[in-house]
Amino acid sequence: MLFNRLIFGTSSPVSGQIKRWWGTLGETVYDSPAPNWTAFFGISNQGAYDAWQPASGLFLWLVKFNFPKYADIPILDDLFYIFLSIMALTALIVLFANAQRTRRVFTNMALVPLMAGCGIQILSYTTTAYGGAKEWYWVSQMVFVTLLGSVVLDFMIRPLLRTKVRFAVQYVSVAACLLLAYRFGAQVVKIMPYNFFPPERPYMDVLPYLEENTPPGSIIGMTGGGNVGYFIHDRTIVNMDGLINSNEYFHALQNGEAPAYLRQHGMTIVFASPRLLELPPYFGQFTPYLENFSEYGGKGLLYLLEKPKY
Repeated sequence: MLFNRLIFGTSSPVSGQIKRWWGTLGETVYDSPAPNWTAFFGISNQGAYDAWQPASGLFLWLVKFNFPKYADIPILDDLFYIFLSIMALTALIVLFANAQRTRRVFTNMALVPLMAGCGIQILSYTTTAYGGAKEWYWVSQMVFVTLLGSVVLDFMIRPLLRTKVRFAVQYVSVAACLLLAYRFGAQVVKIMPYNFFPPERPYMDVLPYLEENTPPGSIIGMTGGGNVGYFIHDRTIVNMDGLINSNEYFHALQNGEAPAYLRQHGMTIVFASPRLLELPPYFGQFTPYLENFSEYGGKGLLYLLEKPKY
């Protein structure tokens, strides 16, 4: 990406060290860590490392609106960061032009410590090569950009309220509020339709499959089984990737003894992707202990044997 090349340089010592560090992590059952500099600082224009919504979404929409022919090609990224830089510079000019009021507002709204906290939170994930970041991690960033955007917009609109166009500004504000409310309501109706699903439908489609193919009282191991564990009946779900749940299990995984440890604690069935069990943190140690029974949704329903097959 042009932004990364111009700002940081792909051949810089720091960039090379980051690449070597990331490369040593390998593939895991989780998502990859931040893949580039923009994600590292939480300013990716899409995905889990887009930490500055709703501002970044608005900027991306404006770029696509003004440059529709670039909407689906790589140059869109560069246009987005150019536009982001212009908007950030404009905001700084507005804030410095109202320096006295800016100091008062920033103090009263505690925007400086909030901004620092947002940056520290992002770096706490990216500098540790955290895998599996989610969009809902960035609530404080959403609060910050909303408050800061309202301050900048207020500084820009306030002079207009002393002119003859103040009524037009008020009408535009009301229209914008109604449009945002309508779009929000339409989105809620779309993703949460009323009476769309029959009341007898299970919360998760996988539940009937597991309940029909496992005996009551079964202890079932899963990777990422939190949701199933809440809703399944007469079975116990053990989250196999919950490494912090048990110090003993953690050390059993380290020593390659996790299958025997879980079998000793009554787990006889595993519902997981065999491919994932070949990756860290499992490193294939479950493979000799598993016997395939059936498959559903890309996962295998596997028997956990008491002794390895080989």
